[in-house]
Amino acid sequence: MFGLGGTSLSQTTISFIKEVRPAGFIIMGENYESPEQIHDLCVDLQTISKEPLLIGVDQEGGRVARLKEPFIKIPKASLIGEKNSPKWTFDLYHALGKELRSVGINLDFAPVCDILTNPKNKVIGDRSFSSDLKIVESLTSASVRGLQKAGVIACAKHYPGHGDTLEDSHESLPHVKTQLKTLESRELAAFKKAIKSGVETIMTAHLMCDALDKDMPTTLSVKALQKLRKDLRFSGLIISDDMNMGAISEVQMEEDALYLAVEAGIDLLLYCDPLHDHHKKVFEYLYKKTEKDSSFLKKLQESYKRLQKIKDEYLVDPLPPKDAWKNIVGSQEHSVISFCHHEEPEKATW
Repeated sequence: MFGLGGTSLSQTTISFIKEVRPAGFIIMGENYESPEQIHDLCVDLQTISKEPLLIGVDQEGGRVARLKEPFIKIPKASLIGEKNSPKWTFDLYHALGKELRSVGINLDFAPVCDILTNPKNKVIGDRSFSSDLKIVESLTSASVRGLQKAGVIACAKHYPGHGDTLEDSHESLPHVKTQLKTLESRELAAFKKAIKSGVETIMTAHLMCDALDKDMPTTLSVKALQKLRKDLRFSGLIISDDMNMGAISEVQMEEDALYLAVEAGIDLLLYCDPLHDHHKKVFEYLYKKTEKDSSFLKKLQESYKRLQKIKDEYLVDPLPPKDAWKNIVGSQEHSVISFCHHEEPEKATW
């Protein structure tokens, strides 16, 4: 799953889709001008592709919201946590899901399931619902159900928990030294709740978690992802955080990281950069690897089955109605839902 440049479909992206057939694209702030424009871009992407595309966005709320007004303004998670109303949280994310789906976006990289156990953690900080597990569990469940009832795939992140770190994984590799017993009763419990609530995808964190694997960051760790599959019983799609991030590039060369991520159990590799020449190299490396390694090919085929299962459920009709967004995005009904939040916009720190 890749980033793309500009606010409209370029000939370069058209050729790339036809040649590589990616799983989908992530919409970044630079790709957005207006609801109509993003609607047209999503329609063009789906029309060109022979298979339905996942079209995702980081729309958590607060300082991480790629789509600005008139889209519904979701408060930062810490404020939602202070209110601690599962019903209101469900309504917020259900409204958000309807708006996203009306313009053609079918995957939201939300909610953040991280428990803010380190108050000095600025990377997660107010992106977390709370330092209280029960609040995080309850609001995670509400937001997952709200998004998916609206037909938008939710993504619980960042497994196994990014709340007890200081370092920014966009720049370097964070290290979590939490004991396994504590991790299971705290951080992993939040992901268990998301799984029980039916979350379709989980995003891995690029961090070292000694309790799970002392040698490999989670995204590249067989042990950590087997824990997610077997102990937490997650059967959905495991998505990597952006593979361009410093936490990965500082510990592995790109080709090695690709191989190790797939071997570990990552189903969907995420690259947020818009450089299709780079994306082709990623694809070519994976393709060449399958020609020499049948077990590697089998892993990719297993991931593809999981991907298709989600597409079959959520993307039977990936095209949004032509003008539906006009009555949905920023509607009076949605404004009423978010009326209690009147903060000034916050600038994203990443």
